[in-house]
Amino acid sequence: MVQIRQAVPDDAKEFLSFLLTLDQETSFMLYEPGERTTGEAELKQKIEKTREHSLLLVAEGGEKIVGFLSASRGNVNRIKHSAYVVVGILNNYRGMGVGGRLFEELDTWAVNHGVSRLELTVMTKNEQAIKLYKKMGYKVEGIKEKSCFVNGEFVDEYYMAKTEFSRENTRKVIKNMVLNHLQVYQRSQHFIWTDKYISKNMLAAHLDLNSDAASRNTTTIKRTIEWIEARIPKGGKILDLGCGPGLYTSLLSKKGYSVTGIDISKSSIAYAQKKAAQENLPIHYFCKDYLNSEIGEGYDAILCIYCDFGALIPSEQEILLKKIYHSLKDGGVFIFDVFKSGLCNNKQEKRDWHYSDGGDFWCGSPHLVLEEEKHFTEHNVWGTRTIIIEENKQPREYITWDHYYSKSDIEILLNKNGLKVISFKDELIAENEFVSNDVMFIEAKK
Repeated sequence: MVQIRQAVPDDAKEFLSFLLTLDQETSFMLYEPGERTTGEAELKQKIEKTREHSLLLVAEGGEKIVGFLSASRGNVNRIKHSAYVVVGILNNYRGMGVGGRLFEELDTWAVNHGVSRLELTVMTKNEQAIKLYKKMGYKVEGIKEKSCFVNGEFVDEYYMAKTEFSRENTRKVIKNMVLNHLQVYQRSQHFIWTDKYISKNMLAAHLDLNSDAASRNTTTIKRTIEWIEARIPKGGKILDLGCGPGLYTSLLSKKGYSVTGIDISKSSIAYAQKKAAQENLPIHYFCKDYLNSEIGEGYDAILCIYCDFGALIPSEQEILLKKIYHSLKDGGVFIFDVFKSGLCNNKQEKRDWHYSDGGDFWCGSPHLVLEEEKHFTEHNVWGTRTIIIEENKQPREYITWDHYYSKSDIEILLNKNGLKVISFKDELIAENEFVSNDVMFIEAKK
């Protein structure tokens, strides 16, 4: 079965091999065989950059990439509503519906990201592709004469575009979101940590030190720092993954540690950098996704606090643990915390909705909030799905996950990835009213 998914930087080697094969198979793409000069490292960077503003889908069959679709969004305000599309599929997988599925995923992405024009060019002799594009709603807008030189002759191309899909696809997206229940480890296009409006509210929650809504309260942070400090050599090199606005990194830096912080939220990193400059703290902050970026090496300790590890789905956890193993010194420690089974006492399955006048956590303008909370007992995980619907705007979906673990679960997972549990700590969390106090901290050594 062919799977459609977004490309990740680790796909670079396989994706390059696919592109070279595609160049050999077809004369309808841009490059001639042997003409492509892009290397694996450069392609990896391009994939990482594409994930920020545009789209790169891959079709995977038999653990190999067999097709792709890219949509490159305009960089300036007047054309940000449009995206240029390129698609290619290996010969053995054409006529199997792969192209249609790629374009369906593209439409969903376009609706979710406010893209109202999709455009492409296609050689006039590529009848199979033209048939697919017309089926997916694209119309010929003009001819690009003598556009390409193929096999000793000039070839014309059609300009094709799709602009009339928003209403139809918006209804489809909303219907699918409402009628289809949350599936285990489903991911959403939108993330609360990168949404401009929500991330500002997240930052405010981080900075409320009387609350555990986004970071821990002052008492718990103090206890945690003292416990961490007893496990890392003085002056050691520390990496804080998901560092937020720097609540832990700043305290550790003041205690003489060499500290680096990584977080995906621009709002949080901007605050952390400003605070470090004000306090003259030599902390290195980076705004990036630590799953798909280099995180450095030679660390005495790597931290991942506030149950962030359990917010990752299993495939992401495997990626992270491999990175952590590579980035720690021999004898270095990974320190993190996770929920225990008591989390289930504080959650309840539901499907509900309510209206908001705006100005709440999710949105500044009037909107509907559709909420789903689901317990996947066989995976020891709770999923939370929130859909925000504003008038005359595309719906936005946010999905988060919370795993809970036993001590043996953690030992098995870490041992499989070259890390050995040194200690567990259960009494660091001060009493609070947010989610669950049933949390354990883990110290694991490389």
